Amino acid sequence: MRRLRRGIAALGVGAALLLVPDSQTAPTLFNLVEVEESTGVDFGDDDVVVVLALGSDSEGNADAIELIALNFETGQAAAVGIPRDTVVEFDGEPSKINDGLRRGGAELMAATVAELTGVQPQYVVTTGSAGFQALVDSVGELQVTSDFTIEDPEHGLDVTPGINPMNGLQATGFAGTRNVEGNDFGRMANQQHLLEAILDKLRAQEDTEGFIEGGALAALEHLDTGLSPSELYRFAQAISQVDPAQTTTCVLTGPSVQLGANLAIELAPGYPERVAGDAADGHLDGPCDP
Repeated sequence: MRRLRRGIAALGVGAALLLVPDSQTAPTLFNLVEVEESTGVDFGDDDVVVVLALGSDSEGNADAIELIALNFETGQAAAVGIPRDTVVEFDGEPSKINDGLRRGGAELMAATVAELTGVQPQYVVTTGSAGFQALVDSVGELQVTSDFTIEDPEHGLDVTPGINPMNGLQATGFAGTRNVEGNDFGRMANQQHLLEAILDKLRAQEDTEGFIEGGALAALEHLDTGLSPSELYRFAQAISQVDPAQTTTCVLTGPSVQLGANLAIELAPGYPERVAGDAADGHLDGPCDP
């Protein structure tokens, strides 16, 4: 089902770079790498950059996968959510796409997503649950829209349909729960609702003097990246130009198939390429359904 909203999961990339939690030990919470095929942070002549945003689980697999196109000339952005159980091939053998992060890190995930969708990411941003929880707590309490009723005492969740306040722990539980209608598809919708709330919070501070500069420099304490401070600043500044009112998102869907002892998701031939190709200019115009 297509989702058109103010704000997207993808712009959590901007959140990761613009706001970081206070810490004396400065642990690494985020990883930002430039894919070898990319042309640098000048974003090319068309002012579009494609970012692959990944959430990793405790075993090093990709637990959340979002392909994001940001158009800084038009202020538009589009995100395509890829189910973590999507069937792809590694070394000629069928496997789930989420296994790529553990097998070969950000570069393999970028190459696999490019092969699946026909769209080459220029950057990959990766974080785990600790980084996401810290990010939310640094932003402050979020007002998150939920489509479902969710109870999770471990994360302090008592969510009803509509808008719910959430701290970092609650947001982490909300992002990870599979006890929702549609299972992984509903879970990805939750993640997009969450990061939409983060973006709304961030946009309220966009006019604060020195916000981007201070955030970009502070991010270096918590960010594993090969980008220089000036490149990181330009990256963050460019992301801040995206207008959340001009954002479109889609979660790819497909039937369940047996893959060994587990179930996986099979995307129809040509479907990921059609949707991702549509989103590559920063805006989804066509349908999201297969």
